[in-house]
Order: sequence, then structure tokens, then C-alpha cells
Amino acid sequence: MDLGDRMKEYERAYDIRLPRRLPVILRIDGNHFSKTTKALKLRKPFDWEMRDAMVHTMRALLDYCSGAVLGYTQSDEISLLLRNNQAHTTEPMAGNRIQKLCSLVASEATDAFTRRIRHVNPVSTARREQVPVSFDCRVFVLPEDEVVNYFLWRQQDAMRNFILSACRWDLPNYDVQGVVSKMHGRNSVELREWYLKVVGDQANTIHHPGFEMGWSARRVQTEQALTAVLPENAKIPDGQDEFSTVLRSRWHVQVCPKLTTNRDYVGEALMGDHRVYDKPGSERLADCANLMANWGYDGEQAISPLAVSAARRFLALVAQEPIQPPFVAPVPDGGVQVEWPREDGSLFEVEFMAPDGSVLEPISWTWNRPDHGGYVAAGTGDAADISPPGVLTYLATVARAFLDGEESCPDLPTSSEASG
Repeated sequence: MDLGDRMKEYERAYDIRLPRRLPVILRIDGNHFSKTTKALKLRKPFDWEMRDAMVHTMRALLDYCSGAVLGYTQSDEISLLLRNNQAHTTEPMAGNRIQKLCSLVASEATDAFTRRIRHVNPVSTARREQVPVSFDCRVFVLPEDEVVNYFLWRQQDAMRNFILSACRWDLPNYDVQGVVSKMHGRNSVELREWYLKVVGDQANTIHHPGFEMGWSARRVQTEQALTAVLPENAKIPDGQDEFSTVLRSRWHVQVCPKLTTNRDYVGEALMGDHRVYDKPGSERLADCANLMANWGYDGEQAISPLAVSAARRFLALVAQEPIQPPFVAPVPDGGVQVEWPREDGSLFEVEFMAPDGSVLEPISWTWNRPDHGGYVAAGTGDAADISPPGVLTYLATVARAFLDGEESCPDLPTSSEASG
């Protein structure tokens, strides 16, 4: 045996591979991140720049890892779920080689986080060489019936860390060791009750569920117009037209549901269930309400509670009409859009906007018919006026006329017409 063969034999002795066709868990942790957060001068106990960088890193890893179906992040850690049994010919990422998986994923996480934090944090831009960033990674397989329990375990850790951090920073009369001693032996529910009892109305860190539940991402399918996904000047395929739609898969990031009561959230990802994202309007609106600044990673504003409240009143009126539920989506300027499409390509849209978060702008709506070269009708009105002939009541009527196939928009009644 020559020298090279002998060295390779030593290497092969430790080239351990995970069993195939079992769920793979990758857990990526920030290495010595107390130094990193100190160097970045992050806000305590919770920092949105850190959250932004971790969610960005999670999405980058989901795109990087073949077979990824679910991501979860809290604090300075990320957990990924990979499948390698989608078909009888499916090959696992890196052949399930433990050393390869850990080294590749840890380096990718370090690169993605570094790039993002330099983008959102001015300190890291000015002091790049002084901000240490590195991640480590561990990988293992689980039986399918333990996958949900793994993510539940990480979420419980997130909840405990959340309360511990809140207590450390909101209880000035307790020293750090005293707070830690109070934490010992208590579950997350007991910790929250104890914290609120001690702090009372002065609590200021229990304000967003994402820091308590963590953020997660899984693939969903959405319906898009065919013309929106075709390259510019591309020919529409035979059998299709400008009104045709296609399904596209994307990563949907959200505050992770409480897994003790929503175990199917993980189970559906494990089973490869990428169903069409067809939540009722009220559930979509709740998702919008949880979106914070930069939710689409392109400078979007946080969704205004005033816009959400106005949209909720409108949805309640719409629910009284015998029509299909609308599609509800966030608007980059911090508002909410409610819309209905029609088979002929027409679109009825209602927007609720409050860009600065303090004043609700007049509601705006459009009825658009492509074959008429543009708008059938458009207008604005006071979103606070919900009594007949209030604008919200009127728009609920317009939505019904639109979906009934009417060719023109009903007129807004005057007060005398309504009373008569």
C-alpha cells in the first residue's frame, strides 16, 4: 500500500454516514455569539436586526440544502428538517456524510449571516474585521414519530429563553443569579405567570410572539398568473391564455405556531404536503398582522394595526354576503389588500393603508377589466364609516355585484337614498 492509499484509509475510517431514507435534522448554532452580539452593539433583550439576520440565514440554508422541507429559528440557532425519501431514486444531500454535511452547512450559515448583518447593522459595516461570526452544526436522524417532538423541544427552549431574558432585563431588583435561581424547575407557563406577577403592568418585553415562539418556514404553493412568471416577450404555451394561472412553490416565513396544539404544522411538512395556500381571509389577515418591518426582505414597512382593524371590519361585512372569500395580502407600504379575481381576468381590489402607523388613510378601491383597457371604477372613502351608506357596506355590495358577473359598478347611495 502506497502512502496516499494509506492516508485515505485513515480518512475512510471516520467517513461516517447517516442511515438513508430517514428524516434528517440539522441544528446550526452561533459559536460564541455573546462576543458577536456585543461587538454588534445589539439591543437587549431582543433585537430586530439579529432576528432579520437569523431569518435570512434560515431561508438561505433552506435554499441551499437539498431535501429541506422545514426551518425553525430562535435566538442564535436554526433547525432544519430534510427528507430524502420523496421517491425511490432520491439521493440524500452529500450522501448523508456527517462531516460533509456539518462543514458545508456551517460555512454556508456563516456566510449568509455575515452578509445580512453587514447589510442591516451599521456597526458591522464600520467594524467588519472586529465582528467575529461563526456557526457550528450537528446532524442526526430521527424516527418519523419523533420529528414533531424535536421541534416542540426547541420551541419550549425558545419560550424558556424568552422569559429568562425578559426577567433579566425587566426585573432590576433581581440580580442575574437571583433570576436564574427563580427559573430553576419551572416550565414556560409557570415562568410567564411568575414574571407577570412580579412585573405586573410594567412588563415591556413580552410584546411580539416571534421572540417567544420562534420563526419558522415551510414550502407552500401559491397560484400566480401565467404572464407574471413567463420571461419578457415569451410566447404563451398552446392551450393557455393571458388569464391562465400556474402553481409556484415558495418558502413562507411566519411566527411559528404553538406546536403543543398545532402538531400538524410540522407533520404536513414532513409528509411533503405543500398545499395551495388557501386560508380563510381572517386567517390570512392574522398572518398579515404578525408581519414586522422588512417582512419580504426588500424594505417593506410593518403592517399597521389600524389597517388590519379596518380590513377586519370589512371582512366581517363581506362574510354576510353569499360570495366567495377574498384573497388577503400585505402591502409593502404597511397596509392590507383584499381582492377578488374573476374568470374573465377582472379584478376587484380594496386597500387599507396607514403608512406612518398613526392615521388611517381613506380606503381606496379599483374594479379593473383588462378587456375595457383599464378601470371600470375606482374611488376612495372613509374606512371608519361602516353604517349604510358607509363605504365599507357599499364595497361589500360591490364585491357581490362583481362576483355575480355585473359589467358595471353600482353607484354609491346618498344619505337620502339610504334613509328612504
